[in-house]
Amino acid sequence: MLLSLGVAGCGGAGESNLLQPGRDSGFDTGMEDVRSPDVIQAHDVVTMPDVALKDVTPPMDTTPPPVDTGPPDTGPKLPPVFCGASPCDIPGEQCCVSSDTPATYTCQPAGDYKTCIGAGSTPVFCDEAADCPGQICCGTKTSAYGTYYAVSCETTCESTNNTKIVFCNPAVTPDSCIPFSLTCKPSTILIGLSVCN
Repeated sequence: MLLSLGVAGCGGAGESNLLQPGRDSGFDTGMEDVRSPDVIQAHDVVTMPDVALKDVTPPMDTTPPPVDTGPPDTGPKLPPVFCGASPCDIPGEQCCVSSDTPATYTCQPAGDYKTCIGAGSTPVFCDEAADCPGQICCGTKTSAYGTYYAVSCETTCESTNNTKIVFCNPAVTPDSCIPFSLTCKPSTILIGLSVCN
C-alpha cells in the first residue's frame, strides 16, 4: 500500500511524489547507484593465486638451562657471634644468654628466639657492626636500667629513653662507636659483649 503525503503550504501546493519509487529526488546523497552495471570496472576485480600458508612462528628453544653446580652465593661470610666458649654461626644461629648469675650461653637455631625470650633469656643475633652489613648491631632493653630483650641488626639504634644501645667490638679499628661520639666498653649486663658507652 502506498502512502501519499500531503504537503500543506502557501498557495495550496499539490501532492508530492518525493517517496515514490523510480523518481529522482533531486538531492545529491554522495552515493552512486549501485544498480548501475557500469559501476564495477574490470580492473577492480583481481583474481588471487592460491598460495600455501606459511608458518612464521619462531621455533621454541627447548634446551634446558645450564645447571649451576657451584656453591650457593651467600655473600661475604659473617663473623660468628660471641656465645661464651662456643661462638654461634650467623645468620643460621643465635646465642641465647640466660639471665642467671653467672649467665649461661647456648647456640640455638635463629628461629628459636621466641623460646629464648620465653625463658627470660636474651637472643643475641649480632655482637658488632661487622655482623650487620649496612645496619647497626643494636640491643633493646626492657627499660633504661633493665635487661636486654634482644640484640639484633637494625637500621637505626635511637631511643628517647635510653633503651637502645649500640653493640661493638673493641678490637676493631676504627671503633664503630666513634660516629656516636662514644667509646666501646664491656657490657655490665651481657658479660663477654661490648657496648658503645
